[in-house]
Amino acid sequence: MDDRTVRKMHRLLSDFAKGKNARGADIASLRYDGRSDGWRLPPSFPEPDLRFSSVINGYPSIATELKERALFATAALFGGMLTLPELQGNSFRLQMLAHLAVLLCSGPRQPKIAQVSPWFDIFDRGPVGSHEDPAEDLFIELVDDNTGNYRIFGGTSEGNGFIIRVFLEMLETSSWSEARSLLVPIRRR
Repeated sequence: MDDRTVRKMHRLLSDFAKGKNARGADIASLRYDGRSDGWRLPPSFPEPDLRFSSVINGYPSIATELKERALFATAALFGGMLTLPELQGNSFRLQMLAHLAVLLCSGPRQPKIAQVSPWFDIFDRGPVGSHEDPAEDLFIELVDDNTGNYRIFGGTSEGNGFIIRVFLEMLETSSWSEARSLLVPIRRR
């Protein structure tokens, strides 16, 4: 199978996993009639290169636009979008945009919402978008300790609430004298 066909198949499988509709279909689908003649998948798809340098080279129009934007406003915009429950399934794309903003933004121009939408759509095509999948975890998790409870954004990794709870317990029960002082600023807010 040539590289172009492999990329198309990777895109189809990625869209299928995300539940996206195929053109002219009601739902995304992948049909296989059981015949293997002329239709062989490679043993495994090559892992996309998601190093920042490769992403910047792979999406030059976004990189150029970001270089003209103000750092704080652009990073804050993407960070704010990460707090929207309806975009939880797109958090990989948003995190990549936020990281690229920190790496590239050095201009005076403020970002506009109208500009973000095309960047968001461009990132859906290619290796960045193929790493997303539907949200399966809680958006907000509850973490408690001896003094109360906290609501945290769980992120895209499983078990973040549990890990934070274990970390808080470690700080509370630590014999290290500085450990409790680390918790004070958290509790004052």
